[in-house]
Amino acid sequence: MGKRLTFWFFLTFFVVALCFPVSAETETSSSSFTVIVLPDTQGYSDSHPEIFRSQTSWISENNQKLNIKLVVHLGDVVEHPESVEEWRRAKEAMDTLEEKEVTALMAFGNHDYTTLGEERAKNPFNEYFPVSRYGNSILSGTYRTDSADNVFVAFEEGGQRYLFLTVEYRPREEVLAWANGVLEGHPEHLAVIVTHSYMWANGFRTSSGDDIWHGLAKKHSNVRMVLCGHVPGAGVEADYGENGNKVTQILSNYQYYSNGGNGFLRIMTFYPEEGKVRVRTYSPYLDSYKSNEANEFTVGS
Repeated sequence: MGKRLTFWFFLTFFVVALCFPVSAETETSSSSFTVIVLPDTQGYSDSHPEIFRSQTSWISENNQKLNIKLVVHLGDVVEHPESVEEWRRAKEAMDTLEEKEVTALMAFGNHDYTTLGEERAKNPFNEYFPVSRYGNSILSGTYRTDSADNVFVAFEEGGQRYLFLTVEYRPREEVLAWANGVLEGHPEHLAVIVTHSYMWANGFRTSSGDDIWHGLAKKHSNVRMVLCGHVPGAGVEADYGENGNKVTQILSNYQYYSNGGNGFLRIMTFYPEEGKVRVRTYSPYLDSYKSNEANEFTVGS
């Protein structure tokens, strides 16, 4: 290749690379997998169902490319638990994932309950998102067979075992006892606890968060993360459990942005071989990322 031709070849390559950068969405390795986190969607179910659908449609479209293993909803699926229309809108959006056989693990938020008493299982959540919807997915166990508020999934990916556990809003002592049993029974699984109310953006825990931290999370050496929503903002805080294990606690809630949150969700890419998790915040609705330190960071060594 002559000098002039070589020059124009590399100049053309450089220009093309600038104009068409590699999307961050495709940055996965052979053993990596993705967990998508959906923060509070109550504003979408109430007034902007098209944004909710844009999130789940994007997840479905990128399911194979990102190797999406699980979708985690942080609770407050709806704004008004007595509203049939809001539940219908939420189910319509989440059904998009079921059509692609994407497992969605959904925590219960305070706006998803009509009662917090012993009749919790009779809440509308279980009518629209019953335990039976998991079908033959990776669901591994439940606190009650007639309620989906406390469930867990266990799976292996990239040679590492993982466990994701949902804990109800303001958990009862008997639920924490059950959750402790789940974690004790899976010591070889790296565990992620998913709950609605846990901490503020400044890292301080809510009263419910304190109950979960002292009564569950800090007790087990295999717990690595806690994911939560409920209060506005984004935050990351690390504490050490009783066994010296680092537990990263992550808040995500954008409901006070325009349009009930503008569609921002979390893309968590797990790299089992490296022991790392890369967290990014993206809106399919806006096709935009948030890149400040509370919204783009890496967990692990």
